[in-house]
Amino acid sequence: MDYDYLFGLIDTDGSLYKEKANGFYRLKITLTNEFTILKCKKFLEINGYTPRYFKEIKNNPNHKDTHSIRLNKQKEIKSLLKKRPKDISLPYIAGVIDGDGSFYYAKQDMKRRFTLHCKKNRKIKIFKKIKIFLEKNYDLKLVESENVDYRISICRPNKVDILVKLINPFLINKKQNDK
Repeated sequence: MDYDYLFGLIDTDGSLYKEKANGFYRLKITLTNEFTILKCKKFLEINGYTPRYFKEIKNNPNHKDTHSIRLNKQKEIKSLLKKRPKDISLPYIAGVIDGDGSFYYAKQDMKRRFTLHCKKNRKIKIFKKIKIFLEKNYDLKLVESENVDYRISICRPNKVDILVKLINPFLINKKQNDK
């Protein structure tokens, strides 16, 4: 894990904002995957931050428990903001995938698909930057769709294989599932 991955996760399943009333920064990442949250917590602790861990137990079988980490110390959040990557990178994209993406990779019937999707007006700017980055640096043509939601995807098996090889080393959820 690195800061690029962490900010990919923050940009999809986190919130980082400045309160208007008092000017305080707040940071929170919430996932249903405890393993990933604990990895983020450990990464932040190793780098001198003091995140707090929370678990919300859902009493409804249709909802998964959630796990979150929060940073509340202003100096720590301001320090973390200085680590935000200026450019898109493969670890950043892995953080986005672990946060909100879907990586469908089934070898049966040669079906392979990479998709990032979000509701319109949410994260579109991030996804467009990812699309440009992958097309420019790796000759991967992504298809945009703006029907019900905004989506970028690759459906050609050989191109998805390339993307899997590039991104797989940085995915945390995938690594946990492989064990």
